[in-house]
Amino acid sequence: GTSTTISTTSTTVSTITTSTTTPPPGSCSAPDAGLNAQVDACYSVLPPDGTCLVSCKVGFVGSPSTYYCYNEGAALEGTPPVCTSTTTSTTSTTTSTTTTTSVSKTGTSSTTTITATETSAMTTSTTTTTTTTTSTTASGTSTTISTTSTTVSTITTSTTTPPPGSCSAPDAGLNAQVDACYSVLPPDGTCLVSCKVGFVGSPSTYYCYNEGAALEGTPPVCTSTTTSTTSTTTSTTTTTSTSETVTSSTTTFTSTETSAMTTSTT
Repeated sequence: GTSTTISTTSTTVSTITTSTTTPPPGSCSAPDAGLNAQVDACYSVLPPDGTCLVSCKVGFVGSPSTYYCYNEGAALEGTPPVCTSTTTSTTSTTTSTTTTTSVSKTGTSSTTTITATETSAMTTSTTTTTTTTTSTTASGTSTTISTTSTTVSTITTSTTTPPPGSCSAPDAGLNAQVDACYSVLPPDGTCLVSCKVGFVGSPSTYYCYNEGAALEGTPPVCTSTTTSTTSTTTSTTTTTSTSETVTSSTTTFTSTETSAMTTSTT
């Protein structure tokens, strides 16, 4: 016969990249200044006279606080800023109702099922009510199950409103952190633009001179402190398929037997 073998080899290469941020040796650790405070400027600060500015996060307003790095490896010391929310919330509620009815009938007739379904796109909370009605007649038993689901969806929209006349936040580059530069008022308002986590560099002061204008200043020079390690894993999968075709012939043998009959008459 004929034998056919098909071999398929698949190779998969997986690459894993791990990034590690390493602060300078001996630097102070970032402080815990509360949920509404921004401490990104407080990484990589060195003793004995290093300082950083802790400001309020976007959506909050308040005077920034200075933190001090006195001892190697210790936490930065200072007083957390008092941050007041500038966010207002608007809530709208949408209610949708879905009703599913299933009817089954048993007896001498066949089973009939009727289903109507409507799906709501948003689900926050669902209340389901099921009603079962069974009636018996001469022709059989009819059961009706009615299920009603009520879904309540809540949409909350948050809007952050800076103080009227405040300067707009500056564009200080991808590696700079400008969260401290919202809600700054002219003519002598200032804010500190620092490097993001994973970058190190001296912060820059920005100034608010005119109502509604962008803050003015020089972006900080931020150098990455992140090192990347890449590992590669290779896996190979082999699939073998074998098919065999056999050809045979058919031989038919036929035998014939003849009977002889003798008749005698006296």
